[in-house]
Amino acid sequence: GDVRTHAQALNSINLAAAWWRLAQLADKRRGTDRRESLKMVEPLDQLQELTIRNISHFDARGLATIAHSLSHVIGWDASAGRELWTPLVDAASTRISGFSRQDLANLCSALAASRMRPSALLSAVARRVEVEEPAFFSGLPRGSDTRAAVARGGRGAASELSLIAWALANLGQPEPAMFARIAAETPQWLPSASSRDLSCFAWAYAVVGASGEGLFEKPFLARLATLHSNGALDRQSKVQLHQWALWQTLECGDGHSEHLSEHAYASWRHAACATSVGASKLEEEVAEALRVAGVSSLRMGHLCIEGLSIDLVVEDAPRPIAVEVDGPVHFVLECGASKARCSDSTSERAVAKAAERGLMLDGSTQLKRRLLRALGWPLLSVEFTAWKAVRAAETGQSDFTKRSAYMENMLRAHAW
Repeated sequence: GDVRTHAQALNSINLAAAWWRLAQLADKRRGTDRRESLKMVEPLDQLQELTIRNISHFDARGLATIAHSLSHVIGWDASAGRELWTPLVDAASTRISGFSRQDLANLCSALAASRMRPSALLSAVARRVEVEEPAFFSGLPRGSDTRAAVARGGRGAASELSLIAWALANLGQPEPAMFARIAAETPQWLPSASSRDLSCFAWAYAVVGASGEGLFEKPFLARLATLHSNGALDRQSKVQLHQWALWQTLECGDGHSEHLSEHAYASWRHAACATSVGASKLEEEVAEALRVAGVSSLRMGHLCIEGLSIDLVVEDAPRPIAVEVDGPVHFVLECGASKARCSDSTSERAVAKAAERGLMLDGSTQLKRRLLRALGWPLLSVEFTAWKAVRAAETGQSDFTKRSAYMENMLRAHAW
Protein backbone atom coordinates (compact mmCIF):
# COMPACT_ATOMS: atom_id res chain seq x y z
CA GLY A 1 0.00 0.00 0.00
CA ASP A 2 0.87 3.71 0.17
CA VAL A 3 3.63 4.06 2.77
CA ARG A 4 2.81 7.75 3.28
CA THR A 5 -0.64 6.78 4.57
CA HIS A 6 0.99 5.26 7.64
CA ALA A 7 3.84 7.78 7.91
CA GLN A 8 2.74 9.24 11.23
CA ALA A 9 2.57 5.81 12.85
CA LEU A 10 6.02 4.68 11.68
CA ASN A 11 8.91 5.24 14.06
CA SER A 12 12.56 4.37 13.49
CA ILE A 13 12.03 0.78 14.68
CA ASN A 14 9.11 0.29 12.26
CA LEU A 15 11.10 1.78 9.39
CA ALA A 16 14.12 -0.46 10.05
CA ALA A 17 11.78 -3.48 10.14
CA ALA A 18 10.23 -2.36 6.86
CA TRP A 19 13.65 -2.23 5.21
CA TRP A 20 14.45 -5.70 6.53
CA ARG A 21 11.23 -7.04 5.05
CA LEU A 22 11.93 -5.28 1.75
CA ALA A 23 15.35 -6.96 1.58
CA GLN A 24 13.66 -10.35 1.97
CA LEU A 25 11.26 -9.50 -0.86
CA ALA A 26 14.14 -8.30 -3.03
CA ASP A 27 15.95 -11.61 -2.54
CA LYS A 28 12.83 -13.51 -3.62
CA ARG A 29 12.30 -11.28 -6.66
CA ARG A 30 15.89 -11.30 -7.85
CA GLY A 31 15.96 -12.31 -11.50
CA THR A 32 12.35 -11.28 -12.22
CA ASP A 33 11.68 -9.10 -15.24
CA ARG A 34 11.68 -5.32 -15.08
CA ARG A 35 7.88 -5.05 -15.10
CA GLU A 36 7.74 -7.06 -11.89
CA SER A 37 10.46 -4.90 -10.35
CA LEU A 38 8.61 -1.69 -11.18
CA LYS A 39 5.75 -2.72 -8.88
CA MET A 40 8.03 -1.97 -5.92
CA VAL A 41 9.40 1.38 -7.12
CA GLU A 42 6.76 3.70 -5.65
CA PRO A 43 6.60 2.17 -2.14
CA LEU A 44 10.42 1.96 -2.13
CA ASP A 45 10.73 5.65 -2.97
CA GLN A 46 8.23 6.49 -0.24
CA LEU A 47 10.10 4.38 2.31
CA GLN A 48 13.37 6.00 1.31
CA GLU A 49 11.85 9.48 1.71
CA LEU A 50 10.52 8.68 5.18
CA THR A 51 13.83 7.12 6.24
CA ILE A 52 15.85 10.16 5.15
CA ARG A 53 13.41 12.45 6.98
CA ASN A 54 13.84 10.40 10.19
CA ILE A 55 17.53 9.46 9.83
CA SER A 56 18.52 11.33 12.99
CA HIS A 57 16.24 9.09 15.09
CA PHE A 58 17.90 5.78 14.21
CA ASP A 59 20.31 4.15 16.63
CA ALA A 60 23.39 2.23 15.51
CA ARG A 61 21.53 -1.08 15.18
CA GLY A 62 18.83 0.56 13.04
CA LEU A 63 21.39 2.15 10.73
CA ALA A 64 23.25 -1.16 10.34
CA THR A 65 19.95 -2.93 9.56
CA ILE A 66 19.06 -0.39 6.89
CA ALA A 67 22.53 -0.60 5.32
CA HIS A 68 22.36 -4.40 5.26
CA SER A 69 18.87 -4.33 3.75
CA LEU A 70 19.75 -1.64 1.24
CA SER A 71 22.62 -3.74 -0.13
CA HIS A 72 20.13 -6.54 -0.83
CA VAL A 73 17.73 -4.14 -2.54
CA ILE A 74 20.55 -2.76 -4.71
CA GLY A 75 21.49 -6.31 -5.64
CA TRP A 76 17.98 -6.65 -7.06
CA ASP A 77 17.76 -3.18 -8.62
CA ALA A 78 20.97 -1.11 -8.87
CA SER A 79 19.07 2.18 -8.95
CA ALA A 80 16.93 1.44 -5.88
CA GLY A 81 17.42 3.41 -2.67
CA ARG A 82 20.43 5.29 -4.01
CA GLU A 83 19.47 8.64 -2.45
CA LEU A 84 19.63 7.11 1.02
CA TRP A 85 23.34 6.27 1.09
CA THR A 86 24.72 9.74 1.78
CA PRO A 87 22.52 10.53 4.82
CA LEU A 88 22.98 6.95 6.02
CA VAL A 89 26.78 7.19 5.90
CA ASP A 90 26.71 10.62 7.55
CA ALA A 91 24.50 9.34 10.38
CA ALA A 92 26.64 6.22 10.89
CA SER A 93 29.77 8.36 11.11
CA THR A 94 28.35 10.29 14.07
CA ARG A 95 27.20 7.14 15.90
CA ILE A 96 30.14 4.82 15.30
CA SER A 97 30.85 4.45 19.03
CA GLY A 98 27.41 2.89 19.49
CA PHE A 99 27.89 0.12 16.94
CA SER A 100 28.31 -3.40 18.26
CA ARG A 101 30.69 -5.82 16.61
CA GLN A 102 27.78 -7.33 14.68
CA ASP A 103 26.57 -3.87 13.62
CA LEU A 104 30.05 -3.00 12.35
CA ALA A 105 30.19 -6.25 10.36
CA ASN A 106 26.76 -5.67 8.82
CA LEU A 107 27.59 -2.08 7.94
CA CYS A 108 30.93 -2.92 6.32
CA SER A 109 29.66 -5.92 4.37
CA ALA A 110 26.71 -3.84 3.11
CA LEU A 111 29.04 -1.12 1.85
CA ALA A 112 31.24 -3.71 0.12
CA ALA A 113 28.25 -5.42 -1.48
CA SER A 114 27.02 -2.04 -2.73
CA ARG A 115 30.54 -1.08 -3.87
CA MET A 116 30.47 2.13 -1.84
CA ARG A 117 33.71 3.34 -0.22
CA PRO A 118 33.20 6.13 2.33
CA SER A 119 36.84 6.12 3.43
CA ALA A 120 36.33 8.36 6.49
CA LEU A 121 33.63 6.07 7.87
CA LEU A 122 35.71 2.95 7.16
CA SER A 123 38.68 4.51 8.94
CA ALA A 124 36.43 5.17 11.93
CA VAL A 125 35.38 1.52 11.92
CA ALA A 126 39.05 0.47 11.81
CA ARG A 127 39.88 2.72 14.75
CA ARG A 128 37.06 1.14 16.75
CA VAL A 129 38.54 -2.29 16.18
CA GLU A 130 42.09 -1.10 16.95
CA VAL A 131 41.30 0.23 20.42
CA GLU A 132 38.79 -2.36 21.63
CA GLU A 133 39.32 -4.44 24.76
CA PRO A 134 40.42 -8.09 24.29
CA ALA A 135 36.86 -9.28 25.05
CA PHE A 136 35.76 -7.69 21.76
CA PHE A 137 37.78 -10.37 19.94
CA SER A 138 36.51 -13.31 21.97
CA GLY A 139 34.91 -16.14 20.04
CA LEU A 140 32.32 -16.57 22.77
CA PRO A 141 29.51 -14.00 22.69
CA ARG A 142 29.18 -12.33 26.06
CA GLY A 143 26.85 -14.07 28.46
CA SER A 144 26.36 -17.16 26.29
CA ASP A 145 28.13 -20.08 24.75
CA THR A 146 28.82 -20.57 21.05
CA ARG A 147 26.19 -23.29 20.56
CA ALA A 148 23.46 -21.16 22.06
CA ALA A 149 24.52 -18.18 19.96
CA VAL A 150 24.50 -20.22 16.76
CA ALA A 151 21.13 -21.70 17.65
CA ARG A 152 19.74 -18.16 17.84
CA GLY A 153 21.24 -17.35 14.45
CA GLY A 154 24.11 -15.35 15.90
CA ARG A 155 27.70 -15.19 14.70
CA GLY A 156 30.89 -15.41 16.70
CA ALA A 157 33.76 -12.96 16.73
CA ALA A 158 35.61 -14.73 13.91
CA SER A 159 32.68 -14.41 11.49
CA GLU A 160 32.10 -10.75 12.26
CA LEU A 161 35.78 -9.79 12.26
CA SER A 162 36.38 -11.67 9.00
CA LEU A 163 33.47 -9.79 7.41
CA ILE A 164 34.98 -6.47 8.48
CA ALA A 165 38.42 -7.48 7.18
CA TRP A 166 37.00 -8.80 3.89
CA ALA A 167 34.90 -5.69 3.32
CA LEU A 168 37.70 -3.20 3.97
CA ALA A 169 40.08 -5.20 1.80
CA ASN A 170 37.66 -5.39 -1.11
CA LEU A 171 36.91 -1.68 -0.81
CA GLY A 172 40.62 -0.89 -1.02
CA GLN A 173 40.92 0.36 2.58
CA PRO A 174 44.12 -1.26 3.97
CA GLU A 175 44.07 0.06 7.60
CA PRO A 176 47.31 -1.69 8.69
CA ALA A 177 46.82 -1.01 12.41
CA MET A 178 43.43 -2.74 12.40
CA PHE A 179 44.75 -5.76 10.52
CA ALA A 180 47.71 -5.97 12.92
CA ARG A 181 45.36 -5.90 15.92
CA ILE A 182 43.14 -8.65 14.52
CA ALA A 183 46.23 -10.79 13.89
CA ALA A 184 47.53 -10.16 17.41
CA GLU A 185 44.20 -11.33 18.88
CA THR A 186 44.10 -14.58 16.89
CA PRO A 187 44.02 -16.80 20.02
CA GLN A 188 40.82 -15.01 21.09
CA TRP A 189 38.73 -15.58 17.96
CA LEU A 190 40.33 -18.64 16.34
CA PRO A 191 38.38 -21.29 18.33
CA SER A 192 35.09 -20.06 16.85
CA ALA A 193 36.37 -19.68 13.26
CA SER A 194 34.68 -21.54 10.42
CA SER A 195 36.28 -22.46 7.10
CA ARG A 196 34.67 -19.41 5.47
CA ASP A 197 36.04 -17.18 8.22
CA LEU A 198 39.60 -18.45 7.75
CA SER A 199 39.47 -18.11 3.97
CA CYS A 200 38.10 -14.56 4.23
CA PHE A 201 40.87 -13.60 6.65
CA ALA A 202 43.56 -15.15 4.45
CA TRP A 203 42.23 -13.49 1.30
CA ALA A 204 41.82 -10.08 2.98
CA TYR A 205 45.40 -10.08 4.30
CA ALA A 206 46.64 -11.00 0.81
CA VAL A 207 44.68 -8.14 -0.76
CA VAL A 208 46.01 -5.47 1.60
CA GLY A 209 49.48 -7.03 1.75
CA ALA A 210 49.43 -7.25 5.55
CA SER A 211 52.16 -9.33 7.14
CA GLY A 212 49.79 -11.47 9.17
CA GLU A 213 52.35 -11.71 11.95
CA GLY A 214 50.72 -13.72 14.70
CA LEU A 215 48.02 -14.95 12.31
CA PHE A 216 49.42 -17.33 9.72
CA GLU A 217 51.17 -19.53 12.26
CA LYS A 218 50.71 -23.09 13.46
CA PRO A 219 47.32 -22.74 15.27
CA PHE A 220 45.67 -21.02 12.28
CA LEU A 221 47.22 -23.40 9.76
CA ALA A 222 46.43 -26.49 11.86
CA ARG A 223 42.77 -25.47 12.12
CA LEU A 224 42.67 -24.79 8.39
CA ALA A 225 44.19 -28.22 7.71
CA THR A 226 41.57 -29.89 9.91
CA LEU A 227 38.70 -28.09 8.19
CA HIS A 228 40.11 -29.05 4.80
CA SER A 229 40.45 -32.70 5.84
CA ASN A 230 36.84 -32.68 7.07
CA GLY A 231 35.60 -31.41 3.71
CA ALA A 232 34.36 -28.15 5.23
CA LEU A 233 35.73 -25.86 2.51
CA ASP A 234 33.33 -24.78 -0.22
CA ARG A 235 34.48 -23.75 -3.71
CA GLN A 236 34.60 -20.02 -2.93
CA SER A 237 36.74 -20.63 0.15
CA LYS A 238 39.14 -22.79 -1.86
CA VAL A 239 39.51 -20.11 -4.54
CA GLN A 240 40.26 -17.49 -1.88
CA LEU A 241 42.81 -19.77 -0.24
CA HIS A 242 44.46 -20.48 -3.58
CA GLN A 243 44.96 -16.75 -4.15
CA TRP A 244 46.30 -16.41 -0.62
CA ALA A 245 48.75 -19.29 -1.24
CA LEU A 246 49.95 -17.62 -4.45
CA TRP A 247 50.43 -14.37 -2.54
CA GLN A 248 52.43 -16.15 0.15
CA THR A 249 54.68 -17.69 -2.49
CA LEU A 250 55.04 -14.79 -4.94
CA GLU A 251 55.09 -11.75 -2.66
CA CYS A 252 56.07 -13.10 0.76
CA GLY A 253 58.50 -15.78 -0.42
CA ASP A 254 57.13 -18.23 2.13
CA GLY A 255 56.22 -21.15 -0.11
CA HIS A 256 53.97 -23.97 1.05
CA SER A 257 53.52 -24.47 4.77
CA GLU A 258 54.58 -27.71 6.41
CA HIS A 259 51.30 -27.62 8.33
CA LEU A 260 49.23 -27.93 5.14
CA SER A 261 49.32 -30.93 2.82
CA GLU A 262 50.15 -30.70 -0.86
CA HIS A 263 46.73 -32.25 -1.40
CA ALA A 264 45.14 -29.17 0.18
CA TYR A 265 47.07 -26.80 -2.06
CA ALA A 266 46.22 -28.90 -5.14
CA SER A 267 42.54 -28.95 -4.17
CA TRP A 268 42.46 -25.15 -3.88
CA ARG A 269 44.20 -24.75 -7.24
CA HIS A 270 41.76 -27.19 -8.85
CA ALA A 271 38.82 -25.13 -7.57
CA ALA A 272 40.37 -21.98 -9.05
CA CYS A 273 40.97 -23.67 -12.38
CA ALA A 274 37.38 -24.94 -12.49
CA THR A 275 36.04 -21.38 -12.34
CA SER A 276 34.96 -20.13 -15.75
CA VAL A 277 33.19 -16.96 -16.84
CA GLY A 278 31.91 -16.22 -20.34
CA ALA A 279 33.22 -13.27 -22.31
CA SER A 280 31.40 -9.99 -21.78
CA LYS A 281 30.26 -7.71 -24.59
CA LEU A 282 33.04 -5.30 -23.64
CA GLU A 283 35.66 -8.05 -23.87
CA GLU A 284 34.37 -9.02 -27.31
CA GLU A 285 34.66 -5.38 -28.42
CA VAL A 286 38.24 -5.15 -27.19
CA ALA A 287 39.07 -8.43 -28.94
CA GLU A 288 37.68 -7.12 -32.23
CA ALA A 289 39.63 -3.87 -31.84
CA LEU A 290 42.82 -5.91 -31.33
CA ARG A 291 42.15 -7.90 -34.50
CA VAL A 292 41.55 -4.71 -36.49
CA ALA A 293 44.80 -3.35 -35.03
CA GLY A 294 46.63 -6.31 -36.57
CA VAL A 295 46.74 -8.94 -33.83
CA SER A 296 46.57 -12.30 -35.62
CA SER A 297 46.84 -14.67 -32.66
CA LEU A 298 44.48 -13.86 -29.81
CA ARG A 299 43.15 -16.10 -27.06
CA MET A 300 40.02 -15.25 -25.09
CA GLY A 301 39.30 -16.54 -21.60
CA HIS A 302 42.79 -17.90 -20.97
CA LEU A 303 43.44 -19.78 -17.75
CA CYS A 304 47.12 -19.80 -16.80
CA ILE A 305 48.59 -22.84 -15.11
CA GLU A 306 48.66 -21.01 -11.76
CA GLY A 307 44.85 -20.88 -11.75
CA LEU A 308 44.35 -17.21 -12.64
CA SER A 309 42.06 -16.27 -15.51
CA ILE A 310 43.05 -13.68 -18.11
CA ASP A 311 40.45 -12.00 -20.29
CA LEU A 312 42.57 -11.83 -23.46
CA VAL A 313 46.08 -12.93 -24.36
CA VAL A 314 47.94 -11.44 -27.34
CA GLU A 315 50.08 -14.35 -28.46
CA ASP A 316 51.81 -12.87 -31.53
CA ALA A 317 54.21 -10.79 -29.49
CA PRO A 318 57.80 -11.39 -28.40
CA ARG A 319 56.24 -12.32 -25.10
CA PRO A 320 52.50 -13.06 -24.65
CA ILE A 321 50.67 -10.00 -23.30
CA ALA A 322 47.76 -10.25 -20.86
CA VAL A 323 44.86 -7.88 -21.49
CA GLU A 324 42.42 -7.35 -18.64
CA VAL A 325 39.10 -5.67 -19.45
CA ASP A 326 37.66 -3.89 -16.44
CA GLY A 327 33.94 -3.20 -16.49
CA PRO A 328 31.90 -1.50 -13.75
CA VAL A 329 31.94 -4.54 -11.44
CA HIS A 330 35.71 -4.15 -11.01
CA PHE A 331 35.38 -0.75 -9.34
CA VAL A 332 34.25 0.81 -6.11
CA LEU A 333 33.10 4.38 -5.74
CA GLU A 334 34.80 6.63 -3.23
CA CYS A 335 32.12 8.79 -1.66
CA GLY A 336 32.44 11.69 0.72
CA ALA A 337 32.44 15.44 0.90
CA SER A 338 35.08 15.97 -1.78
CA LYS A 339 34.29 12.90 -3.85
CA ALA A 340 31.25 11.40 -5.50
CA ARG A 341 28.07 11.34 -3.49
CA CYS A 342 27.24 7.96 -2.00
CA SER A 343 23.88 8.33 -3.70
CA ASP A 344 25.52 7.94 -7.10
CA SER A 345 24.62 4.55 -8.52
CA THR A 346 27.41 2.13 -9.44
CA SER A 347 25.65 1.49 -12.74
CA GLU A 348 27.87 1.96 -15.80
CA ARG A 349 26.47 5.41 -16.61
CA ALA A 350 26.83 6.76 -13.08
CA VAL A 351 30.31 5.33 -12.51
CA ALA A 352 31.47 6.76 -15.84
CA LYS A 353 30.29 10.22 -14.77
CA ALA A 354 31.97 9.82 -11.38
CA ALA A 355 35.28 8.51 -12.72
CA GLU A 356 37.23 11.66 -12.00
CA ARG A 357 35.70 11.93 -8.52
CA GLY A 358 36.92 8.76 -6.88
CA LEU A 359 36.59 5.62 -8.99
CA MET A 360 39.08 2.92 -8.01
CA LEU A 361 39.69 -0.76 -8.64
CA ASP A 362 38.31 -3.08 -6.00
CA GLY A 363 40.56 -5.23 -3.86
CA SER A 364 39.88 -8.42 -5.79
CA THR A 365 41.02 -6.87 -9.06
CA GLN A 366 44.07 -5.27 -7.44
CA LEU A 367 45.19 -8.61 -6.00
CA LYS A 368 44.77 -10.37 -9.33
CA ARG A 369 46.84 -7.69 -11.08
CA ARG A 370 49.63 -8.00 -8.54
CA LEU A 371 49.70 -11.79 -8.84
CA LEU A 372 49.77 -11.72 -12.65
CA ARG A 373 52.65 -9.23 -12.64
CA ALA A 374 54.50 -11.30 -10.04
CA LEU A 375 54.13 -14.28 -12.38
CA GLY A 376 55.86 -12.26 -15.08
CA TRP A 377 52.93 -11.33 -17.30
CA PRO A 378 53.14 -8.02 -19.21
CA LEU A 379 49.73 -6.55 -18.41
CA LEU A 380 47.43 -4.13 -20.22
CA SER A 381 44.34 -2.74 -18.53
CA VAL A 382 41.36 -1.52 -20.52
CA GLU A 383 39.00 0.40 -18.24
CA PHE A 384 35.44 0.82 -19.42
CA THR A 385 35.37 4.57 -18.77
CA ALA A 386 38.31 5.19 -21.14
CA TRP A 387 36.88 2.72 -23.64
CA LYS A 388 33.54 4.51 -23.76
CA ALA A 389 35.28 7.84 -24.37
CA VAL A 390 37.23 6.37 -27.31
CA ARG A 391 34.13 4.67 -28.72
CA ALA A 392 32.15 7.92 -28.51
CA ALA A 393 34.58 9.52 -30.98
CA GLU A 394 33.72 6.95 -33.68
CA THR A 395 30.94 7.22 -36.24
CA GLY A 396 29.15 4.03 -35.19
CA GLN A 397 29.35 0.70 -33.41
CA SER A 398 30.93 -1.01 -36.42
CA ASP A 399 33.60 1.71 -36.78
CA PHE A 400 36.67 0.48 -34.90
CA THR A 401 39.05 3.19 -36.14
CA LYS A 402 39.60 4.88 -32.79
CA ARG A 403 39.35 1.75 -30.66
CA SER A 404 41.85 -0.20 -32.76
CA ALA A 405 44.29 2.75 -32.69
CA TYR A 406 43.86 2.96 -28.93
CA MET A 407 44.75 -0.72 -28.50
CA GLU A 408 47.63 -0.50 -30.97
CA ASN A 409 49.19 2.34 -28.97
CA MET A 410 48.84 0.31 -25.76
CA LEU A 411 50.49 -2.72 -27.40
CA ARG A 412 53.39 -0.70 -28.80
CA ALA A 413 54.22 0.41 -25.27
CA HIS A 414 54.90 -3.29 -24.62
CA ALA A 415 57.17 -3.74 -27.67
CA TRP A 416 54.50 -5.44 -29.76
